[in-house]
Amino acid sequence: MILDWFKKTVVNKVNALYFQNIGGGEVTIDYKSTWAIETAFMQNPDVYAILTQMANKTSTVPYYCKKIKSDESYKSYQQKRKQFHPTTQGVLTELKAQSKTFDKEQYKPIPLERPNPLMGWSEFFQLYKIYLKACGNVFLYILKNEQGKPIAIYVLPSHLIQILIKPNAFNFTLESPVLGYQLIYQTQSIPFLEEEVIHIKTPNPDWTFEASQMYGQSPLKAAYLNIENQISANKHLNKMLKSSGAFGFIFAKGESLTESQAQQFTERIKDMDLSKERMAKIAGISKEIGFQRIALGNDELEPWVALQWDRKTICNVLGWADELMNNDGKSGLGGSELKEAKKSVLTDNIYPDLLMIEEALNKYFIPFFSDYKGYKLCFDISEMPELQEDIKMLMEWLDKAPVTLNEIRELIKFERLEGDGMDDVWIGKGKIRLDEAMLNSSFLANIPDDESPKI
Repeated sequence: MILDWFKKTVVNKVNALYFQNIGGGEVTIDYKSTWAIETAFMQNPDVYAILTQMANKTSTVPYYCKKIKSDESYKSYQQKRKQFHPTTQGVLTELKAQSKTFDKEQYKPIPLERPNPLMGWSEFFQLYKIYLKACGNVFLYILKNEQGKPIAIYVLPSHLIQILIKPNAFNFTLESPVLGYQLIYQTQSIPFLEEEVIHIKTPNPDWTFEASQMYGQSPLKAAYLNIENQISANKHLNKMLKSSGAFGFIFAKGESLTESQAQQFTERIKDMDLSKERMAKIAGISKEIGFQRIALGNDELEPWVALQWDRKTICNVLGWADELMNNDGKSGLGGSELKEAKKSVLTDNIYPDLLMIEEALNKYFIPFFSDYKGYKLCFDISEMPELQEDIKMLMEWLDKAPVTLNEIRELIKFERLEGDGMDDVWIGKGKIRLDEAMLNSSFLANIPDDESPKI
């Protein structure tokens, strides 16, 4: 029995479980991935507005390729970034971590001036955000020259991509089970090698024997009924407006209409509706008639109440603030609640998703450029307008803190200055160095509590 134990081989039970029913072939695309783009995004105004706001805000976050001081400091910085919170202390921690991680004098733009001939970087990051939030997946295709250097990078249509699995993947231990990818549109199929594509996805707890967990989870799936409700409500409203709210039967009071009279009456109403002449909407009739409506009106259905609820639900599943949707017409007026909402979506929605693509590009894209050795792509939200109030509070705090002038300059991304006193701590109105003030107790006693060094 002991000999049998030593003969045991390593078995990856997860792969055996995931891929035992697939063999080699494609992983089925969830039909809602196609629905998320072709129906939810293209036909629902609220989904379109929310995702467009996200995409636009994503494209405004500054990014640089920065020279790192060491791999260890960069790893530490990455951990701290995931814990970022929009407070004065959070901004201070972020700026301090940046000063310890990057060489401030060695910045470069992202390697390619444009990601590909079809778009600029702003549109590239906008598409990334839309596909990630709509489908839960982003597939980036990297085109390389014969020397293996990237010459273009594309965002593939996530809702049309299938993942191909290697034969016998259920027997693999740590080898990647992905053989490649294919883009399927109508009767066309375009294959991609695994090393040509970067797959970024959201967590997916929806486990199936078809290995659907290889794809990310679309947030819109959770709001499927809400999105369909809104589309149905808009279609209903469109029908109501086209019929001027009339949907029912016309009848004669007292005496029934003959079949011929009813037919003539119907044709006359159609002619009146189609005619553009001013007096064509007026007609005479020899009988007293009535109208029996058989459809519920807006006052009975109260669709606006349901639409507001659906809108809030969609915002919730997408991690977006309903206050930013201008539903009350006040989003452009400012206010503390709106400011907090803008700050919250930046730090809780935009920033985490940018860290995902930043990590992917730093691993599979940037290293293939020889002149970018030691550089890392970095998105910096500390420069965003939403956080400038925190920056102002930070500067007021630093104005009173026992720090050197050069430490302050480093935190606000200014160059260090070599000069007398730049690395000394100054206190008091007259900018007396701390070491000198410690020798003069009478000076310290006369400094008002609210006085601070002016920098």
